Amino acid sequence: MEYTNDMFRRYGFFRTSPEGPPHPDDIVQQHGNLLSWLSHLRLTPANISDVIFTHMHGDHHGLHDAKDGGMCEDFPSAVFHASRKGWEYNISQRKDGHWNSYLDWGFGDFMARAEREGRAVFADDCEIVPGISTVYLGGHAICSQAVKVQTEYGPVLITSDDIYTYDLLREGLIPVICTTQEQLLAAIRLLVDTAVREQAILLPVHDPILGELYESTGDGWLAEAKKLSQAAVEGFLKTQTGSLSV
Repeated sequence: MEYTNDMFRRYGFFRTSPEGPPHPDDIVQQHGNLLSWLSHLRLTPANISDVIFTHMHGDHHGLHDAKDGGMCEDFPSAVFHASRKGWEYNISQRKDGHWNSYLDWGFGDFMARAEREGRAVFADDCEIVPGISTVYLGGHAICSQAVKVQTEYGPVLITSDDIYTYDLLREGLIPVICTTQEQLLAAIRLLVDTAVREQAILLPVHDPILGELYESTGDGWLAEAKKLSQAAVEGFLKTQTGSLSV
């Protein structure tokens, strides 16, 4: 993640530390990356038929340099899925061979090539395969979408970065990185409403507790995550009686 951390610091997304590295906001994959977890499940990238991006920031599509599609290059048979609204926005910003947006140029070129080859699908609020669908959010980034998965514990919503951690949700704290604070708040409310209406489990992908739960409880980790999700949702709803902190 060194390249992505450097990129985010360059754009001013991360705080700096006078003590030097490690910086306080650096992404650290203390539980291993996607490829190591596939290996743990006795799968290889060649076994994967579909890859869904919650959004197209470098720490979510696996970019390790600016020269190619990053980790996407390791999935030779996969079809890549991303938001149509987000993709059209990025295309609209592209001029003279430059993306001129938050989309890293190497990854953008890869996705454009994948679309020409029939290996990229851009759509919103759609079913990917039975039991897995997307929910457009557009709060953290224009391309943000949740991924809804039907499980034995009920529906699960992978929240993109529109919800960072359970603690932030419980306290009603709105992250700074967003399209607009109004749109991000609308996205959070959509996720919370779905959690209440469908008894869905929210999974904020930047919360390190999710990796800890899996390592400590194995296949029972979703049951524990459900408790954390419910508590966070209840806390968020209490903040709606007053002003949200920003």
